[in-house]
Amino acid sequence: MLRLTRGGQIEGGCGPPPPVLLLVAVLVAMVLAGFLGVMDCMQVMAVGHVGVVPRLFVTAGFVVLGSRQMVLRGVTVVLGGFAVMIRNLF
Repeated sequence: MLRLTRGGQIEGGCGPPPPVLLLVAVLVAMVLAGFLGVMDCMQVMAVGHVGVVPRLFVTAGFVVLGSRQMVLRGVTVVLGGFAVMIRNLF
């Protein structure tokens, strides 16, 4: 049980914290420091300029859809090459 002495010291602890707890504390501190560093450099944006953001999402959506088609084409090419290899094997 922890108790506070008259001198302001804490007595009755379980010893130093385990290394895993220290590692988690350091990682959380690093993430928060990075996040706060980015937020510190952010600029205020007027409400009228927010219309740019939806257009960026639409552009990103088209890029994602286009990349799916390229991945499917690449898989088809690989499977076709595999079929040719199997045919030549037997």
